[in-house]
Amino acid sequence: MLNVPPVHVDVHSFEQAVAESERASAAGRLAEAHRILCAALDLWHGTPLDGLDGGVFALSESARLQERRQMILERRLDLDLAMGRHAEALAELAGLVAADPLHQGFQRRRILALYCCERTAQALSACRVARRLLVDELGIEAGEQIDSLELALLRGVRAEQLVAEAVGCG
Repeated sequence: MLNVPPVHVDVHSFEQAVAESERASAAGRLAEAHRILCAALDLWHGTPLDGLDGGVFALSESARLQERRQMILERRLDLDLAMGRHAEALAELAGLVAADPLHQGFQRRRILALYCCERTAQALSACRVARRLLVDELGIEAGEQIDSLELALLRGVRAEQLVAEAVGCG
């Protein structure tokens, strides 16, 4: 049993920051929302609940918390793209895709960042690589988001429009 005020539990502070960031983003204050998410993500160190003997509960809760962190990381990357921080996002996404090449969300954001950096040929190549990897490794087709992004690249849709549609900012 953890009997401490919520302010002293990182996960509560994290969720409060996420809610605050969502309010800032909804009000169009993207830089503030981004700053708050960066601070929230800085609260994470290592694997949640690591070292606790909680059996299946601890494992499932750890997995849930790690998934939540990843969702918020993706949201922060969306804000990077929406704020025009394409090169910074691309550098981070290169590492994320290398660590988890089957993660379609990271793949899609990397493709979009490449396109925003005016590296269209590399973005299209990344679409093909992602598609082939998913088929070869998992036997599944790429999701609609990657397919529609590739089609938009081929049609020459403006990068700003794709970012706004993809990340829901603006």
